[in-house]
Amino acid sequence: MLFISLSLIIGFTLGLVFRGRFSNLEFLEKVMDLLVLLLIFSIGMNLGSNTVLLENFSTLGFQSILLALFCSAGSVLLVFLFTLRRNKNV
Repeated sequence: MLFISLSLIIGFTLGLVFRGRFSNLEFLEKVMDLLVLLLIFSIGMNLGSNTVLLENFSTLGFQSILLALFCSAGSVLLVFLFTLRRNKNV
């Protein structure tokens, strides 16, 4: 985690120092897109080779669906309650 944090801080600092000095940002954007795709591919390879995950896929899938449904329902409920409260104060 320390390596990731330091990499982010160093990258941010270099971005501030060299801001406006890069004339070809399209090249950097393409490189970042390629690296993100490579990261997603490597995560997929890691997940696909994990036998424990694949054996418990149905259980994990059901839990994921429940978590998503409850999060969405909670968000809708809170927005509804705050909207009611705001309309009463108007």
